[in-house]
Amino acid sequence: MRKIVGKIVGKLGYRDWMTRVILSLVAAHYVLAINEPEPFFEFIQLPGYPALLLQNWLMAFFIINFIYTVSERLNSRFPLTGNLAIRILLQIIFGFLVPSIVLFLLAYLFFWINDVDMMATSYAKLEWWFSILFLILVNCYYVIRHLMRYILFQKSGQDEVSGMGSSEGIMVKDGNELIRIPVSDVTHIHHVLDTTLVYVLGGKQYLTDKTVTALADELNPRQFYKIHRSQIINRNIVQGYSPASSNRLKLKTRVQEEFYVSQRSRADFKKWWERE
Repeated sequence: MRKIVGKIVGKLGYRDWMTRVILSLVAAHYVLAINEPEPFFEFIQLPGYPALLLQNWLMAFFIINFIYTVSERLNSRFPLTGNLAIRILLQIIFGFLVPSIVLFLLAYLFFWINDVDMMATSYAKLEWWFSILFLILVNCYYVIRHLMRYILFQKSGQDEVSGMGSSEGIMVKDGNELIRIPVSDVTHIHHVLDTTLVYVLGGKQYLTDKTVTALADELNPRQFYKIHRSQIINRNIVQGYSPASSNRLKLKTRVQEEFYVSQRSRADFKKWWERE
């Protein structure tokens, strides 16, 4: 079960460039064909179709990548598991309203370059509303992916934690109170200026009296890795890695903070992260 969930979580990462290419291509075709009587195979053979398809695809691909970027930034700073009302409002403003305006301006520019009065065409009555539907579907797609990724993150984290019961976790300070947070909620741990901070899903951080070394000894080594003497990371937030300066590895993760694996640990880290 752990392996299956882990693979699903990996696939639900935002490494979906092919999905964006295909979605934008389908949208570009339908914007052209939505009001045309010809069957599909006749329509795609019409003169000028490839050039128009390319132009529409570039616009659609730009828009879907814009929404992708906005959604990923919002996921890091305003997760749906936090203040839902603010997140939905920001998604509507930056994921829907702004792309709608940009799309309208791009379409206007397209018609202007081709010396065509946009308002005299069917675009404002038909194609524009299809574009609006496309924007809504793309936003829903990324919001649903974020929720599924969060749910599977929780599930895989619970499956991975061994030797620690559901009632156990890490003791941290929440203001003047001492609370215990589930290990499955922890994304990473960072030691800064004689202070050890424990970060959880949603970006919230807590203080703990334990050292990074002590926590590394307590946590499941299959789930958590000490990438540096001052940092521990949960494998569920790691999406990949790339070479960095000083023969280190720069990690691609699901959180805002940047992570680097030291030269000494890079070989062991690769084996740890790539292990099924």
